[in-house]
Amino acid sequence: MALGLGVVTSCGGDDSNNVPAGAGGSTGTGSGGAGGGGAMLNGCDSATAVDKTASATTAVAFGNSLVYDPPCLRIKAGSSVTWSGDFVQHPLVGGTISGTTKTPDPASPIKLTMGADAGSVTFSFPNAGDFPYYCTIHGTFGMKGAVFVVP
Repeated sequence: MALGLGVVTSCGGDDSNNVPAGAGGSTGTGSGGAGGGGAMLNGCDSATAVDKTASATTAVAFGNSLVYDPPCLRIKAGSSVTWSGDFVQHPLVGGTISGTTKTPDPASPIKLTMGADAGSVTFSFPNAGDFPYYCTIHGTFGMKGAVFVVP
């Protein structure tokens, strides 16, 4: 299957300053924060992420466009995010993409999804931190994002 490169961007630019696994992740010591200005994380910056801090739950959709909508979120600790789409074609996992290197983060609250997940999956974010994620098949084509959790 040929994939076009017209959908390679997610939000906020390249990953040349990507935070390596363990440098942000579930520790809450990663890039940015509310008001941000930190390093890029899977193409996302906390300062330009979609602000959903007023919502207890947030939805992220995806399909065959190879992007998450929205890919970059800022939420409050204690909130949850629901991803909806085809997990057979687009398995989701917490972790980083840098170039063609995929690094899953086993400490991430975003756990590996598979086709058995019935079209949507919800993960809770009880603590502040920066949580990147990507599609295990299409992450290197730009299907990636991050959830920035603020206190």
